[in-house]
Amino acid sequence: MGTEDPRHSAAAMLVFAEVVATGSFTKAARRLGLSKASVSREVARLERRLGAQLLRRTTRSMSLTEAGEAFYAGCQRVAEEAEQALRSVGELQAEPRGEIRFCAPVSLGQFQIAPRLPAFLARYPKLTVRMELTDRLVDLVSEKFDLALRISGRLADATLVQRRVCPIRFVVCAAPGYWRRQGIPREPAELARHNCLGIEASPWRLMLSRARGIRLQGDLHIDNGDALRRVAVLGHGVVCLPT
Repeated sequence: MGTEDPRHSAAAMLVFAEVVATGSFTKAARRLGLSKASVSREVARLERRLGAQLLRRTTRSMSLTEAGEAFYAGCQRVAEEAEQALRSVGELQAEPRGEIRFCAPVSLGQFQIAPRLPAFLARYPKLTVRMELTDRLVDLVSEKFDLALRISGRLADATLVQRRVCPIRFVVCAAPGYWRRQGIPREPAELARHNCLGIEASPWRLMLSRARGIRLQGDLHIDNGDALRRVAVLGHGVVCLPT
């Protein structure tokens, strides 16, 4: 078939298979959603590329030539594979199956997502889940994740789809013993004299973006919210964490 695009050839084979299956250019055109003239042109184009007559046509009847019978056998396989591909997608839509690969922040994954997975998998028994817990910002495309759950932030890649799952409220907090020793701040500016833990994390950045001119400092940076919470419970400093 020369150097023609294989996709065009496959499409023409499907047209030819439909003509033979229905025994009519008109019926094939109707089933394919094409004009009769388009179907006729595709078959004629196939015959020119193959250098062989595929159909014997009269005003009243149509039959396959010997070359047409051999070619039709191949076209049937193409049509069956295309139908199977469509059926497979339909089955996926009807009942989810396969593997879902996603990531979530460590604490959120441990305490909120993991306990819900058994019920989810019982509802969709043909699914398997591969979950990665990480507090770093992953690249969904290059790292081949289907989805990512994130606490906050805007998408840098406009081709990705973002949906809000639920609201999360952040609070600035510390252990009672720490507040007794250092005093409770009454306004954001007073946090500048406190040991603010994990200030490189996004919750602090979000708060500081609304209160310009405040410079926070702290002696401990951990990229995990639960670990920061445990340190704060020991009275070591102030954290900004989701409730």
